[in-house]
Amino acid sequence: SPPPSSCAMALDLSTQTSPLSTSTVGAPNTHAASCGGSGNEKIFYVEVPAGGELTIGMTHNTYDSRHETRWGGSCPGANLVACTDDPDTLQHSWINTQDSSQRAYFIV
Repeated sequence: SPPPSSCAMALDLSTQTSPLSTSTVGAPNTHAASCGGSGNEKIFYVEVPAGGELTIGMTHNTYDSRHETRWGGSCPGANLVACTDDPDTLQHSWINTQDSSQRAYFIV
């Protein structure tokens, strides 16, 4: 059988403590970022309440990564907030202007 997708292995950030230290080594390679690149990725998600703001990013890594933030719909998210190649530590921010809670996805 095929390996699990990165969405099947997505991590709920509400169950984690910030800052989170993790690795993409051995992770699936099933989602291509909208700003290019290919490689193992991890997907993280969190529910953002109506009117809530999400600011998310990486503080450090040891490789040339890309990261993408999306929201709404099923994984990996129907709507693009931002996709960044460089700098790797650039944070993304998104305000949920919808009338209901929305799931946001952060893909590294």
